Amino acid sequence: MRLRPIRARADPNAQLNIQLALPADYTCLWKSGASQWVLREGLAGQKSVPVNASPFVLGRALNCQLVFPSAGPRAKGVSRWHCHIVEQGGNPLLRDGSFQVIPETGSRKPSAAGTLLNGSRISKPEPMTEGDEIGLGPWRLKVEKLKEPSVNADELFEKPRARKSGTLDAGDPRFLRAFADMEGLFRQMIAAQGADERMLAILNCAQQKIRSAGVAAILAVGSGGKISVRMAVQRFLGQVFDFQFSSGLLRKLEPGSYYLLEAVIADRTRSQAAKGISSGLVLPLAGLDSAAGYLYMDNRDNGMSFGMEDLFMAGALAGVAALQLAAEKQDALAVIEENLKEHFDSDAAWKIAEECRADPAALALSKRQAVVLCADIQGFGDLANKGSPAELGRALNEFYRLSAECIHRHGGIVDRFVGDSALGVFGAHPFKESTLERANPAAQAARAGRDLISEWRMRTAPKEWYAMALRAGLAYGEVTAGNFGFKGRIEYGVIGGAVGEAMRIEKLARPNGIALSDAAKEALGPEFRCESGGEAEIKGHGLVKVWHLAPW
Repeated sequence: MRLRPIRARADPNAQLNIQLALPADYTCLWKSGASQWVLREGLAGQKSVPVNASPFVLGRALNCQLVFPSAGPRAKGVSRWHCHIVEQGGNPLLRDGSFQVIPETGSRKPSAAGTLLNGSRISKPEPMTEGDEIGLGPWRLKVEKLKEPSVNADELFEKPRARKSGTLDAGDPRFLRAFADMEGLFRQMIAAQGADERMLAILNCAQQKIRSAGVAAILAVGSGGKISVRMAVQRFLGQVFDFQFSSGLLRKLEPGSYYLLEAVIADRTRSQAAKGISSGLVLPLAGLDSAAGYLYMDNRDNGMSFGMEDLFMAGALAGVAALQLAAEKQDALAVIEENLKEHFDSDAAWKIAEECRADPAALALSKRQAVVLCADIQGFGDLANKGSPAELGRALNEFYRLSAECIHRHGGIVDRFVGDSALGVFGAHPFKESTLERANPAAQAARAGRDLISEWRMRTAPKEWYAMALRAGLAYGEVTAGNFGFKGRIEYGVIGGAVGEAMRIEKLARPNGIALSDAAKEALGPEFRCESGGEAEIKGHGLVKVWHLAPW
């Protein structure tokens, strides 16, 4: 049985203000893609989990907000959806069992072993407060007042004394000693599951090797020099999700230079004293041409001071972090290239991914004049009613493959496949300087349509069970083209009136023929001969002239 992910909502008005303290020898790692915490053995994670969403589901199922181990001696006694915390009137309530209704029973599923609050099994929603203890099988979690780490890095720069700056000598013996001390970190990174775990291992190592580091953070430089927080941690409190800094201060650093506030500040400002800041360190992450980011550390609340030995250890860690950021960027580009292959041929996908490397805005939405080709299988509904699933699959797979081949062959983009229809777009290629951009998109689309119909007839004629005619329609007009996805996902496509017009004109095409809008016909050029199809009422476009491409 599978349930869809539990959609927890972060409610700024809920004010739950609690966190769950974990047992000794266990920590949690934040999985940002799934918006959940994963409980695991070991110290490379966070010792407490903020409850900042309602519902907050605890259990072994992978769609919980706090995921417990599903194997091992401590898995016994914990149900998949063991219990959940919800907000009511700004207060947290603990309730046993699943939050979602189970389809098979039409009700919520209780846990097998029950949920304890302060040692007593609960039978109804119970309010919680600081100091309470939640029991799930062998686990005991303490309810604490929420401690959300908040860091403003600008406080380090307020009144610096004994500041040093400069560049590091890679041949310095202190550098070599620092790198020799990295074996444990490399082992953790090799065993880590995912980029977040690897970056967290680097920051945890910084705090283990550099005792002054009360706060450690990786700041990444993105497109246009924009600086963002990749990850930040604070000693004893775990990850910091509210890390503030001034980009201008970082940009004032000399390229490749570090900033070391070595001695403890004697006359601290009020904010420095309040935060316990008296020493700090900032140094760039080495990149090929410029800094890929920065490693930031301050001695928040520990009173110790950074020294030159710390600087060389931090330099070694900065090198590892730079490699990690580079690997993440390559992984992201690989994902982009793989996703682009759904829309472009392999060579074009690679070239566009390269453009994205230099300019991440290369696939930004833009208005374009383009020709849309819509093709579908005439009479496919009859096969759908009579044929087997295997026959349907073979017919559609052959149609999709041929459509993509013909659209790519003539410089088009595969926009999407919908049922037994294929949509291709010509004239909306993202290359800034491209021979494809200078070609006639209407002629490209007509050639692709002709090839698709001809090759479909040739390849499917021997297969009588799906020797069905194709129809195609062409429409010309303004579209919006670009990436309609999100970070890490590319869904390149188009929207606009020409899309709907092509889908409707296709219905007017002759069997194994191509119908065109008046604008598409005018854009074709002398290579093609068209025959008038009269006028037709097309939804959303009124009465329009329709043309048919002459037989070829």
